[in-house]
Amino acid sequence: MTYVMSDLHGCYDKYAQMLEKIGFGEGDTLYILGDVIDRGEGVIDILLDMMERKNVIPIIGNHESLALSSLKLLRNGVSEEELRKKRALL
Repeated sequence: MTYVMSDLHGCYDKYAQMLEKIGFGEGDTLYILGDVIDRGEGVIDILLDMMERKNVIPIIGNHESLALSSLKLLRNGVSEEELRKKRALL
């Protein structure tokens, strides 16, 4: 069976409950349509679970995209000029 979830936002308990409710197994496929991160406390737990399952296919969402662009800035250090440029784009 093929399943789709989105906007988990770190709610690991609800994610795990849904997997259990649908009886998600190795013969199934789950597409996660973005926004796994942000807000809830279980982000790392969801990401670790997704990494362990070959049949879970994550698709980046706007929250992940924003985090990725922020991480790129932080990797090299953030200057005031870079922050002004980013804010101008928003």
